[in-house]
Amino acid sequence: MKIRKAKKDDVKSLVKVEMSSGYHKKKFNFEPYLQELFENNCGVFCAEEKGIIVGYITFDNKGEISFLAVTRKMQGRGIANLLLKKIISFAKQNKMKKLFLDVRNDNFPAAILYLKNGFVVTSLHEKKIGRKKIVKLRMERDLA
Repeated sequence: MKIRKAKKDDVKSLVKVEMSSGYHKKKFNFEPYLQELFENNCGVFCAEEKGIIVGYITFDNKGEISFLAVTRKMQGRGIANLLLKKIISFAKQNKMKKLFLDVRNDNFPAAILYLKNGFVVTSLHEKKIGRKKIVKLRMERDLA
């Protein structure tokens, strides 16, 4: 498994990973979200297996992790953990003070991953998506 900095040319492959992760119930155009991250010089790392991108993680210069996805076929193999460890290391090397993210309270695998990597829940907030209300956990990890 190779973890590397993603390039703008990887966007279509990253979209495939996101859409095949099993997280989204409906298909939608995810490409503009990723394009914007590259345009804003956000950090994007990807995991490659035999030249095929199977996972990725993004974060901005404030330390917010926006997206972390692994193809459903490759889940359960520690890829998300490798990606997370990579950006923790990268953030420390770049003297960032903390990393943070919001995760749905019903996304147990993700919450457990973050807890195992030193993140703590700092707050809860509700978000309305369509007619549904969801609860998100704000999780943070100090890097100092």
